[in-house]
Parts: sequence; C-alpha cells; structure tokens
Amino acid sequence: MEFGTRLPVLNARQSGGARSRVMSKVIGSLIGEGSCHINEIRQFSGATIEIAEKEGDSRRSEVTISGKPDAVSSATFLINARIQAGRQAAARPSMD
Repeated sequence: MEFGTRLPVLNARQSGGARSRVMSKVIGSLIGEGSCHINEIRQFSGATIEIAEKEGDSRRSEVTISGKPDAVSSATFLINARIQAGRQAAARPSMD
C-alpha cells in the first residue's frame, strides 16, 4: 500500500508498529532538507521511524514505524499529512 492515502496500521496494540511501502518520489518531502521533517515527526510523536532505501529498480521505499500505539498513530497521521503537503506543493504552478 502507498503512503499518502492512508498508512495501513498493523494492529498497533499487538505489533507495536506499522509498515508501508512509499513511492520513492515522495520520500524527499517526507524526510525534508537535512532530515528536518522526519526528525520533527519523530520528536513530536515519540515513535521510532525508519526509512529503508529502495532496493534495485524498485519505485518504493519501506517506512517502518514502531513504538507505543499512541506514538505510532501520531506518526502515521503526521507522515500522511507531510506527504499530502508535499504533493500539494508540487501540484502548484510555478511563479517563475
């Protein structure tokens, strides 16, 4: 499943986390310059977030969120919001 629509949360109470494959073209907007966005999400949510580099010619990177259920839920929400904001910014016409 792709981030940006909804992150499928794997039963957070039992597994303590979520995992999803994210289109590589949106990873940059999730991470941010100097990792500013992803670090902010980590700090605010309290979740551990790992982003695995895509393998081979894959178009998706794997994002793994772990921690307490509330932290996983917060991180999921914030990641989806960040990706959506990145998509909206990319869709805006350039004013150059």
